Amino acid sequence: MEAGIYVETLIRTDVARVWRHTRNPTLHARWDVRFTRIDGVAEDGAPTRFRYRTTVLPRVHIDGIGVTAGDRERPDGTAVSVLRFGSGDRRSMIEQGNGYWRYVPVPGGVRFLTGYDYAPRWGRWGRLADRAFRPVFGWATAWSFDRLRLWLEHGISPATSRWLWLGEAAGRIANPRRAALPPPTRHERQDSMTAIFRRALGADFERLHAELQRRFGVSMATTTACVGTGVMDRIWHGGRHVLPFLRLGAGRHILFPDTGTDIPFTIENYAYLDRFGRETVTFVRTFDVAAGRRRRFDATMVYSAARGGIVDFLGTHQHLAVDLSVRVDATGGLHIRSGDQRLTEGLLRCRVPAAISGTAELHEWYDDAIGRLRIHVQVTNKRYGPIFGYDGSFTTRYVDTTLAPVPAAVRPLRENPYD
Repeated sequence: MEAGIYVETLIRTDVARVWRHTRNPTLHARWDVRFTRIDGVAEDGAPTRFRYRTTVLPRVHIDGIGVTAGDRERPDGTAVSVLRFGSGDRRSMIEQGNGYWRYVPVPGGVRFLTGYDYAPRWGRWGRLADRAFRPVFGWATAWSFDRLRLWLEHGISPATSRWLWLGEAAGRIANPRRAALPPPTRHERQDSMTAIFRRALGADFERLHAELQRRFGVSMATTTACVGTGVMDRIWHGGRHVLPFLRLGAGRHILFPDTGTDIPFTIENYAYLDRFGRETVTFVRTFDVAAGRRRRFDATMVYSAARGGIVDFLGTHQHLAVDLSVRVDATGGLHIRSGDQRLTEGLLRCRVPAAISGTAELHEWYDDAIGRLRIHVQVTNKRYGPIFGYDGSFTTRYVDTTLAPVPAAVRPLRENPYD
């Protein structure tokens, strides 16, 4: 046999959830691109027989069988699933093989990994063909693991992530420079150590309330992150005409259609250097809108010298880049207003017309009477009126990022090099 295939990923969830989505045949078939269909019954701790099918061409299927055995009770908290598989179909490259899945709890999530090997059929010609087939099969395994990670961490269905990946791949082929920009210069690295809001506000930064200076002063230089926890007194949206827009945005963590009162939420601000050498600060808001259902509103901000201010990238893939203007009011509160918006989607790059975009206004201030930060956000459109907004309050705690690195779950799935 050639060298075996080994793939691993970190998924920010718990072992039980990863176990369920990998041992349940129906769920497994949804994220694993190597299989079109899997039939069987998963029984924890007992051998499980299953049949799998791979569609290679329309109406051309290759079937196989497998047996797995699971072990979830190891003293160190890990779980292991051992499998044997093979196909009696002479059209199948794989005659028989074996491998394992291993689930390792680590700080912040689960290391999910696999190692497997197989014997190709067709004798000498099969071994020759396997030199091309094996790397492709390993790549399909890695892509499948990433689809599972996106599903469990961000709620992006495997079907959706397929189209996101294809669009991203098309964009990289059309513009290879996106995949290989030069590393930041020493001057750029030094600039990135200054808090982006301090750079944008200049001397006015000192006029912010002390609590806001600390919160919006988060940077790589301070090696601290700010995590806010509180309650939204009210989340609202405009009329029915805005619902399609909000539902579309929810899939990319840009706004959402849910409303309510007294909704718990968190906001996470971590600073890190992105792969284009820019200091980036996360503004990831998570809302517990109902029992068992969460919504996220993701943003990552950079300071752009070219645009002379802060650029706010919205959503999981930074498709929208929005210019921000910032000012400090007489009470030390911070006001942020959105400006020009630009869309990057695969091959498409364009400015979003004001007629179909929303203007966001944020006001954040510290209420000394209750010892909490207050926040007011409203998104409106000149033609269609109010779109979305919320009001609430929260407290903050500060995390030492030298001890707790930036969580993978708050970083975008794709970084956009275009300010």
